[in-house]
Amino acid sequence: MIDFTISTPTEADAVIALRDALQKISRAQEVCERAGFGCLVLMPLSESQRELQYALDTALGRN
Repeated sequence: MIDFTISTPTEADAVIALRDALQKISRAQEVCERAGFGCLVLMPLSESQRELQYALDTALGRN
């Protein structure tokens, strides 16, 4: 595993933005499920969440 250190304020801002986006997608997914939206809405949200998690992990050197 790579030992990753955030070295600039811009990198820190980027990581924070990725985490915020991940939380917002999770929230959107919860609300859409409660609203009864089907797979045409939920599947793209799920895929986006997975891709965003991968992007965050990559930015943090976890991949």
